Amino acid sequence: MVRIFLAHAKEDKAKVFELYDRLKRRGYQPWLDKKDLLGGQLWDDEIKNAIDSSDIFIACLSKRSVKKQGYVQKEFRMALQKCGNMPEGKIYLIPLRLDDCEIPNLRQREYGINIRDYQWVDLFEPDGFEKLVKSIAHHFPIDRTPKVGETQLVYVGNSVNIKLVYIPGGNFLMGAPENEEDSSDHERPQHKVTVPEFWMSRFLVTQAQYEAVMSSNPSHFSGANNPVDNVSWHDAMEFCEKVSQKSGETIRLPSEAEWEYACRAGTTTRYCFGDSLSKEQAHFGQDIDVGTIAVGSFPANSFGLHDIHGNVWEWCQDYWHDSYEGAPTDGSAWLTGNEEAHRVIHGGSWGDSPRYCRSAYRFDLTPDFRSNTTGFRVACSVPRSLQ
Repeated sequence: MVRIFLAHAKEDKAKVFELYDRLKRRGYQPWLDKKDLLGGQLWDDEIKNAIDSSDIFIACLSKRSVKKQGYVQKEFRMALQKCGNMPEGKIYLIPLRLDDCEIPNLRQREYGINIRDYQWVDLFEPDGFEKLVKSIAHHFPIDRTPKVGETQLVYVGNSVNIKLVYIPGGNFLMGAPENEEDSSDHERPQHKVTVPEFWMSRFLVTQAQYEAVMSSNPSHFSGANNPVDNVSWHDAMEFCEKVSQKSGETIRLPSEAEWEYACRAGTTTRYCFGDSLSKEQAHFGQDIDVGTIAVGSFPANSFGLHDIHGNVWEWCQDYWHDSYEGAPTDGSAWLTGNEEAHRVIHGGSWGDSPRYCRSAYRFDLTPDFRSNTTGFRVACSVPRSLQ
């Protein structure tokens, strides 16, 4: 990973903390004293080590910080010293203006290098962060092909995030085979579908996440980390729209094909865990006084998704059709029909028998229907950090 030292003044801490998080989401390894120093470590020793071992030194500058007497000049001079020992043309030091400030006149005597000799990047410009990443990637390209299980965080407000997990693209047989016990014609004909890569929330949307976005919690069962319940398809769609506006990502409900593909995670059995489902693997078959439980209480499937069977039913984008005759084969949502058409749900709930939790099982509800057995998880085609 590309190691990045972030030199900054305490007056700019909030902006630099945000920069630290954005760089991490891009796959870099930033270093920041307040984030990475451990208790008991010596400041001077560890900062010197961090500068010596860094691949990029970013000098964060602002109108307030450059006016300070002696503002991190020791760190800057150490970086300039390192620049002097590098091959010509090698990028190491990047002045980064947090606002429209003057670049300080700071020279390293031995090599005659001045921080003003280097082209700066303006983070405050609309494309500033992208220019910074481009500068880093020019000499340190990194492979951004995601790995199965890799995660991305989507901020939704009030210090709350949604964790997305990478789902690799592929082909699978959607629906139930003729000989699958308890299956119905609603789940047939079994057909081959090609699903492009996408991202899906590792957990069901929780009550804490829903409340952070919607400023309300309609759930019958209480628990910040329990899945939100009593939400309609329209509620789930509104949640996705608001998260998209807050985060800049395109957050949506998964298509029915994406949901089943992600649920199966390469399996062809009745459940992602095999042809049987135990109460050590999923939350189902419970009495009404038990209800939902905290997300992630049971093992994940091979794609890293928890509660894909049980806990609450999950809304999909698709309009309901009585069978798969004429269904899309490219992984997209099947949206033919009128706005009042029923919508698809999958996964089963805390109160259902194993039959309804099968990977292929599908059911329909009106889009305004609310129940304490129904919730959702979200999807994203490609997060901005990977575009």
